[in-house]
Amino acid sequence: MNKWIDYIVSENSKNNKLTKKQENILVSAVELISEKGYERVSTAEIAKKQELQKERFFVNIKLKRSY
Repeated sequence: MNKWIDYIVSENSKNNKLTKKQENILVSAVELISEKGYERVSTAEIAKKQELQKERFFVNIKLKRSY
């Protein structure tokens, strides 16, 4: 798993596409999904791990459609 996280962080650093907060959210999501599986992780859990209110989570993450 650490290889994936390192890859995501290094690619982001090259392209500067994500803010630090977004990067942290992404790392938390990867960690939770690797522990529980994709189907068992909610956005609320990811937000909680980052100590964000669920509503703030969506402010920090763009939907795939908006790229």
